[in-house]
Amino acid sequence: MLWVDERGSGPAIVLVHNGAMDARAWDGQMEPFSRSHRVVRYDSPGFGRSDALKEDYRETDVLLSLLDERKLSRVALVGNSRGGRIAIDFALAHPHRVSALVLVCAAVSGYRLSASSPTQNAAEEEALERRDAEAIADVTLEIWGRLGAEPHIRELIVANALADLKTEHEQPPGRMAVDHLEELHVPTLVISGDHDAPPLEKLGDLLERRISGAERVRFADSDHFPNLREPERFNRVVLDFLQRASA
Repeated sequence: MLWVDERGSGPAIVLVHNGAMDARAWDGQMEPFSRSHRVVRYDSPGFGRSDALKEDYRETDVLLSLLDERKLSRVALVGNSRGGRIAIDFALAHPHRVSALVLVCAAVSGYRLSASSPTQNAAEEEALERRDAEAIADVTLEIWGRLGAEPHIRELIVANALADLKTEHEQPPGRMAVDHLEELHVPTLVISGDHDAPPLEKLGDLLERRISGAERVRFADSDHFPNLREPERFNRVVLDFLQRASA
């Protein structure tokens, strides 16, 4: 069963969380966004309060089913990291269902991203073998949370540290987005954190360069989680962009 939270009315926004947390990462966006929009967030299968799936699936199909069930014909997708990857893959597969993209420190399917060192990889693998959520969170924060382990951020990471073990049936998209970014023709905002892992800066450059008309905003006081580090500015920037995109 997929956990879903919906609030507000108006143009639709769907928030897609990163691969270290669940939909609670969007706590700071739900109320401000719902003043002017219909806002939906959900826990991906195996994360947070959503059950893991026992058969092969694609995250794009999960998202499509959610939109159909909620009778959402066209939405703006806001995705952080893994959520950004899902948003891009969905926009390529179902362009008529997407009105805008907000890509927050986004990953891209087919793009080889190496943000961790061999030592960090070994530590994470060992912690996963022990199912040690606290140790996994330590490594995750070292790589992605360079501005420190605020209690709420660490709590979300610990709660989802074993999600990798519950998503073994997730399948890659039909086409790798890295080869098709030029096919995206919706208003797109690329958000980067100045303290994110260095490879994400290059990936942000790639998205800005290859998606026609993409806007780029950098957050000076953020790492991989701008909506958590600078929520007030994040909300203002995203809502301003969506207003312009719908004009």
